[in-house]
Amino acid sequence: MLYSGRLAGWLSVLALMALMAFAPPAQVPVIELSAQAGFDGRFRDGEWLPVMVQARNEGDSVSGRLVVRPETSGAGITNTFSTPVDLPTGAAQSITLYITAQSFASQVRVELIDDQGQVLASETVPIRAAQPKDRIYVVLSQSPAGAVSMTGATFGGSAAFQTNWRVEDLPTLASALTPVDVILFSDIDSSAMSSAQQRALADWVSDGGHLIVTGGAAWERTASGLVDLLPIEPSGSITTPDLNALARWLRVSPATSLTGETVLATGSLRPGAQVLVSAGDTPLLVRRKHGAGTVDYLAADPNTAPLRGWSGLTALWQTLQLTVAPQPGWTKGFTQWDLASDAVEILPGFNLLPDALPLCGFLGLYIILIGPVNYFVLSRLNRRELAWITIPLLIVVFSALSWLLGFNLRGTEATLSRLAVVRSWPESDRAIVDGLVGLLSPRRAQYNLTLAGGSALRPLPRVADGNVLTTNVQSSIDIRQTNVFTASDFAVDASFIAGFSTTGTVEKPAIGGSASLALDRATGLWRVRGLVRNESDQTLENPVVLARGVAHRLEAPLAPGDSAAFDFTLPEETAPPPLLATSAAGTPRYAFSFYNAMLQAQTVNDILGTEPLRPGARLTSEDEEQRRRRLFLASFVNDFYAYASTTAASTVSTGRADHVYLAGWNAGTSPLPVELEGAAWNSNDTTLYLIELEVEHVPPTGNVTITSDLFSWTAEEQTGLRDFAPFNLSLQPGDQVAFRFIPFPSAVLNEVRTLKIALERTSIGDHAIPIEVFNWLDGVWEEVTLIERIWQAEDPEPYLGPQNMVMVRVTSDLVGGFIRIDRLHVEQQGRF
Repeated sequence: MLYSGRLAGWLSVLALMALMAFAPPAQVPVIELSAQAGFDGRFRDGEWLPVMVQARNEGDSVSGRLVVRPETSGAGITNTFSTPVDLPTGAAQSITLYITAQSFASQVRVELIDDQGQVLASETVPIRAAQPKDRIYVVLSQSPAGAVSMTGATFGGSAAFQTNWRVEDLPTLASALTPVDVILFSDIDSSAMSSAQQRALADWVSDGGHLIVTGGAAWERTASGLVDLLPIEPSGSITTPDLNALARWLRVSPATSLTGETVLATGSLRPGAQVLVSAGDTPLLVRRKHGAGTVDYLAADPNTAPLRGWSGLTALWQTLQLTVAPQPGWTKGFTQWDLASDAVEILPGFNLLPDALPLCGFLGLYIILIGPVNYFVLSRLNRRELAWITIPLLIVVFSALSWLLGFNLRGTEATLSRLAVVRSWPESDRAIVDGLVGLLSPRRAQYNLTLAGGSALRPLPRVADGNVLTTNVQSSIDIRQTNVFTASDFAVDASFIAGFSTTGTVEKPAIGGSASLALDRATGLWRVRGLVRNESDQTLENPVVLARGVAHRLEAPLAPGDSAAFDFTLPEETAPPPLLATSAAGTPRYAFSFYNAMLQAQTVNDILGTEPLRPGARLTSEDEEQRRRRLFLASFVNDFYAYASTTAASTVSTGRADHVYLAGWNAGTSPLPVELEGAAWNSNDTTLYLIELEVEHVPPTGNVTITSDLFSWTAEEQTGLRDFAPFNLSLQPGDQVAFRFIPFPSAVLNEVRTLKIALERTSIGDHAIPIEVFNWLDGVWEEVTLIERIWQAEDPEPYLGPQNMVMVRVTSDLVGGFIRIDRLHVEQQGRF
C-alpha cells in the first residue's frame, strides 16, 4: 500500500513536469532602441539639443521612462533628463528627449528603465561640440535629387555642419533649435508639421533664427505649413527662361550663366516684404523680418536646373546670411552663469544670517545665566552641588529656545527669487522669456519645481565661487519632461538657494510704439522721433528708449494706459557691430572681458542709468535691488568692445543697428508660471521688458553719406588662431585678414557714387599704405594705396558686391611685416 502511494506520487510529479515542458514560456520585455543626438551628433556647449529615440517592444508591455544621466553618459551631461514612456506589446514609438551637454561631452547613453528601476535596454550615440563660430544648418527636403548642400557656406575659417531631417524630426521645443543658424525647407510637404512644431519654428525665427523656403514646381506643398511666416503668399507659378538676375545680384562671374527654363512660384507680397531680386516682374528672392529673425523665400527650386550644380549656390547661402541686420547684445540668452547665480541669490531686504547684535545678546544671556547667575543663585541657596543638574537643564532650555527662535525666524515658507527678461517685436504675436529662479529653503526639504506653459527648465550650471551660504552647487537633478518640465524630488538645505534657468514664450505684452528715423539736413545727423504706449496692466519703471549710441530716458514711469513721446538725435558716429556673433561663449570681445567690465557694459549702464556700487559699501534694500538687476543684465548682455577712439560712445558697439527699443522694469509680478511642491512659498519678482518698436526709415533725398556706423562687418580669410576685428588690428609677419563690410538693410543705396576706405592711427604713420580691395566684376583682389590713410574710388561699381557690401584685405607682408591699425572703416556716398 505504501509502495503504491509513493508510485502514484512520482507519477503525478512526472505528469506535472511534462505539462510544464509543453507550456508556452512566459514573455519578457524585448526592447529595441535606436537614437540620434543633436544635429548629426553636433551640439553647442550648454545649449539644448534634441535626442530622438526610436523604441520598439516585441515582448510584454512596459511602463517606465527614457533616461539620460551623467552616471552612464559621462560628466559632460551634468544632470539627469527623463521622460515617461509606455510601450504595449508590439508598439513602436518615436520619443524626443531634450538635454544639455558641456563642450567636452563625447557620448549620450539613452536607457529605458522600468518602474522597478531595472534597465531594460540602452543605446549609446557619440556627440561632439561645434566650435562657437561654426555654422549648423538643418535642411528638410523630400526631393528625389537629395537634399541641398549648404556646408560650403562657411565664414572666417570656421566649419559648417548640416543635418538632413524629415518633418517629424522637427522638435516641438523652440529652445532645441537655438544652436541652429539656418533652417531650409525645399521640396517637402510642410503641412505635415504639427501645430506644436509650427509654433516652435515660429518662436525660433522670432528669437533670431534664419528660415529659408524655396518654391519651384513643389511650391504649394512646401509653403502649405509655412504660410504665416513667408514674405510672400504663393498662389501659382510661371516659367522663366533664365535666372541670370540672381547671378547679377550676387556679382558672380559672368561666365556662370543661369540660362534654362525654370518654374517660379508667384503670389502677393505680404506687408513688410522686401524684394531683393526680380526675374522681370516676378519676385525671385523676397525677404521679410519676423521678430528678431529673418525669412527668405527663393521662388525657384535649388535642386533643379539651372540652379542644381551651379557654382554660385554657395555664394547665395553665404550672402543671404550676411545681408541680415545685426542683433543687439542681449539676444543670445544667459551666457555668464556666475553672474546669473549671483543675481538669483540676492533677495533685497532678506538676510540669510541673523543680525549680529541680537545673536551676540542671546549668546551673552546664555553665558551669564549658565555662569555667574547660576553660581550666584546656588551659592545663596548653599546648594552649589545642584550645578550638576541646573547646567544641563539650562543647556536643554537654551537649545530648545534656539531651535524655536531659528524656526520662527526662518518661517515655514520657501522663497522664490524670480528674474525674467521679456523680448517682443512688432511682427510677432509671441514674446521670448528667459528667466532665473532661485529657491530658498527655510529648512532641509525635498521639492518638485514645475514650469508650466511649455518652457524649458534646468539647473544653473555648477559654479564654485558662490557664497558658502548661497551656493548653486547641486547634485544631479532629474529634469522630467512631459508637456511641462519638472525638477523632480531634489533636496535643498536650510538657508541654501537652488538656482534654475528657464526659457520659453508667452503672449506678447500690450506694450509697444513706433518711431521714425530720418536724416536732419541742418545738422547732418539722424533724428529719431516717436511714441511709446503701455496698454498692459503692468507699470514700467525707469523706462528708457534705446537706439544706436543713445539711451533716452523718459520722464516718468509708464503706467497702464500711459503713452510718452520722444525726440532725440543719434551721435555722429559709433562703432559698427560684428554681424555673425554666435553664442556668448564664442562672441568675440575686442578688449578685456572680466567681471567688472561686464558689470559696466554700455548696455547695462544704458538700461539702469546708474554706475555700479562701490565694493564694500553698506547696501540698503534699494541698493541690493540695483545690484541684483545689474548682475542679471550682465549675465545675458554681450556688448562688443572696440577701444578704437578716445570717446566712450565710439569704443563700444551695442549691436542695435537701425532698430529702436523700449526698456523698462516691473517689480512684483513675473511671467514665469512656477508650481512648487514641498512647501508653501512667496516670491521676490523682477521683470525686464525689452520691446522693439516699429521703425519707419525715411530715406533722405539728394546725396547722402553712409558712414561707418551704418555698416556691420565680418572677418574672413584670416590666418592664425586669433580673432581679428577692424579695431585694434595687430598683424604679425605672415598674418592676413579680409573684412567684409555690409550696409544695414536700411542703408543700402540705390546708386553709389563714391567709395572711401580709411584707416585711423596706424603704426606706420601717414606713409603710403597698400591694402587690397575685392573686384567683384573680375573676381580678383586689387592692390590699392592709401594716401594719408585714405583711398577713394570715384567709380565704385567694380568694388560693390550684393547689397553694396565691400571686401577689404590687409596683409602684413605688404607693409613690412608688422602693422597696427586702430580702426579700418568704409564709407559710401550716393542716393537712395
